[in-house]
Amino acid sequence: MLREYLPHIMQDTDEPFALSAIGTQVFTQTGMSHSFRRIVEVPEGSQVIEYQMFWVYDIQHLYDLEHIWVTVKDGQVTTVEASFHGRFLNASRLATKHKDGRYILYCQPGKHAFLSEGRLFQLLPDPDGCCSSQAGEAGLLVMDLFSDQLETDSMRDAKVKCYIREHFSFQPSWTWKEMDTSQVPLLSWDVLGKHIVESVKRELKIIEG
Repeated sequence: MLREYLPHIMQDTDEPFALSAIGTQVFTQTGMSHSFRRIVEVPEGSQVIEYQMFWVYDIQHLYDLEHIWVTVKDGQVTTVEASFHGRFLNASRLATKHKDGRYILYCQPGKHAFLSEGRLFQLLPDPDGCCSSQAGEAGLLVMDLFSDQLETDSMRDAKVKCYIREHFSFQPSWTWKEMDTSQVPLLSWDVLGKHIVESVKRELKIIEG
């Protein structure tokens, strides 16, 4: 049931990373997100579904977690909000609705933030350079959520940077295709949190030899 409200997600045709898993948190009343610094407001008579979108890699660092919030009332999608590098935006103000009632979102090449139109990413300072000359710059990004389970230092960051730059640097095409999310595992947040840590540790073994 939760999958049927997930927006249609458009990604760059040359996107190098596949979505690894989707976590979920359902709000029937206003409350704090488990994985994002925000209080999720639930309108009367509605519910809000939070989708936690996990990629093992961002083009500039190891592992990436972005979010989508879909408000549903009487079985119909009313609004969609989405994360943009630590912030969240009301994408439904500009986003197009598919004929099935779900919104269409665009995913930033390599970086995975969401906007309502793909051309809006061109407003960023260097939307191409972050995928090529700046690839891997952040090394292993340790979010507060996982600071008790993951750690890094300058040497580890340097190895991650070199690995990402060597294996994944690319030039976005700025043409779009729909991401196939039909087979991506849908998990509870507790299960996704463990999956993230295990995935990062597995990749570090490969990167560090």
